[in-house]
Amino acid sequence: MNREDFQKLVEFTKDKFNINESNIMEKSLLLFSSYNYYNDLYIHELRILKKKLIEKESIYGEVYQAFRTGKMNLELKHKTEIDPFINSNAVYKNICLEIIDQEMVVRYLEETLDIIKKSSYHINNIITLIKLKNGIE
Repeated sequence: MNREDFQKLVEFTKDKFNINESNIMEKSLLLFSSYNYYNDLYIHELRILKKKLIEKESIYGEVYQAFRTGKMNLELKHKTEIDPFINSNAVYKNICLEIIDQEMVVRYLEETLDIIKKSSYHINNIITLIKLKNGIE
């Protein structure tokens, strides 16, 4: 998911989950039916994140080998001595930035799913409040 799609998702979610007394019944049904949509999206984006993490490790290994066996032929006492060289590699830097963005998307979806799970308690409280205001209970 690119940044533009992520921004659209955030706006869509804000609109979808804006609950007040006038739309409580409509939104409560919508919230629970939305859980599957967000769960599927979460699983999809988590899978992409895992693939990017594997790709990052692969790129790290390739760049590491290139520095060890290439022109530089570095004699290293410890693996971390080469990290500044690897971190300066454009391909490696790009995948690291993509992973940061993907982690943000996954975290957002986790929080959205958590809100949906906890919303039944809050919806029940709002319905009880409406009943009390109207003198039903």
